[in-house]
Amino acid sequence: MTDTQAARLVGWKRIAAHLGVSERSARRWEATEALPVHRQQHDARSTVFAYADELDRWVESRAPGEESGGPAGSTFGRRSVLVAALLLLAIVFVLGALTMVPRAQADLSADREAVDLFERGTALYAQRGREPVSRSIKLFTQAVERDENFAEAWAGLARSWAVYPAYDPAISEDRATAESVSAANRALTLKPDLADIRTLLVSAAYRKRDWAEAAIAAARDAEVALVFVGPGSTAETEGMDRASMRLPNEQNALVEAVVAANANTVVCVNSGGPVEMPWAGKVKAIVQCWLPGQEGGHALADVLTGTVNPSAKLPVTFPRRYEDNPTFLHYPGGSHVHYSEGLFVGYRHYDALGIAPLFPFGHGLSYTSFALSDLEAPEGAKAGEDISVTCTLDNTGARAGAEVVQLYLEHCDPAETMPPRQLKAFAKHELAPGETTKVTLKVPGRAFAWYDVDADAWTVTPGRYRLHVGTSSRNLPIVHDIEIGA
Repeated sequence: MTDTQAARLVGWKRIAAHLGVSERSARRWEATEALPVHRQQHDARSTVFAYADELDRWVESRAPGEESGGPAGSTFGRRSVLVAALLLLAIVFVLGALTMVPRAQADLSADREAVDLFERGTALYAQRGREPVSRSIKLFTQAVERDENFAEAWAGLARSWAVYPAYDPAISEDRATAESVSAANRALTLKPDLADIRTLLVSAAYRKRDWAEAAIAAARDAEVALVFVGPGSTAETEGMDRASMRLPNEQNALVEAVVAANANTVVCVNSGGPVEMPWAGKVKAIVQCWLPGQEGGHALADVLTGTVNPSAKLPVTFPRRYEDNPTFLHYPGGSHVHYSEGLFVGYRHYDALGIAPLFPFGHGLSYTSFALSDLEAPEGAKAGEDISVTCTLDNTGARAGAEVVQLYLEHCDPAETMPPRQLKAFAKHELAPGETTKVTLKVPGRAFAWYDVDADAWTVTPGRYRLHVGTSSRNLPIVHDIEIGA
């Protein structure tokens, strides 16, 4: 029997999901705080919990398959223990009925109203987004107005105010911080063991720029300054969309302040997607971490110290500003999301409109350097025929590393509107310092086809095509034309 099963014997209301604690702890909370009944009842309930604890420890300590006797030296079985616990509970309610029924009912009515507001607010907070968080603030406020000693409701109010500016840029950071700190202090006064609320207060101090003086002083005296930034779990999760591409709070200001104090500043961005980096041209290096998980610290340390040579490539384009993004005019789209980009998704959009990205699709640096040369490709091919393209890749640096050679195809005279270039083949090769290798890229005949909606079929338009080979969608130094026949 688990703790939860034992706790069910006393029949307390289940609110654990809304309090962020175990179901067992939630029932203890309700017994001692949400229902201020006679001390006689409280003592008896505590006895039931203690008895359930003893029962759990005994059951869980028994070897699998052992017969159900009682604890050591006892002759009664588990069923008798459960019956005894239920009888004890019955005594609790009889005592309450004889002594405190009118007062208990009055308090129960008021507390249930506050708990209901709290639960609704917690459910909205979990949804995130501007409207849900705004409504959660109103519900938590109503809950604490009904019961000013409701610690969890104060905590919910503090959490909601803390994340509100991330979803609604119109909300002042100063106001949100003040409201959050006020609610957090009230919650901790009532219930000091709310660990996440203590963390929230530290974050609030950060947002008030209490960090600035110490951070600048530390950076000024260091050989290299490392700054770690990112949206964090309050603004970026799998179950929600980000409200903007800006780093939250004062993180951009932090980077600017540190790099002003130390030109050798490296910024580590812990995000799952692109963020705006107005300071990108001022720092020495940027490491995109991609939310690496609990072992990310060790992996990042290996990259920063040179134990591992990073050789990755961006799977998306990083725009200079959100307004350059192909979804800018249609996101978030209200109740319906409109995928209006068509073929011009990602780098195709930036190429078609001639918009210079901050970092292009396929971009990625390492601690070594590479050079491409000697492209070999056919001058022509039949429609639907596969072709092979080869080139020479040299590691021109002093470290072992890997490079991804990429081939983009351009149709010089398309029959329909098409992106200027599209990725059609790539290959990754790891080379020792000074090593050279031949890279072969297989381009299938289907790569030259486009879907004709009128004919309801894939079609290859005869004519001239251009092969672009390089190391990103914007670094394509080798070009070769090929004629595709009918």
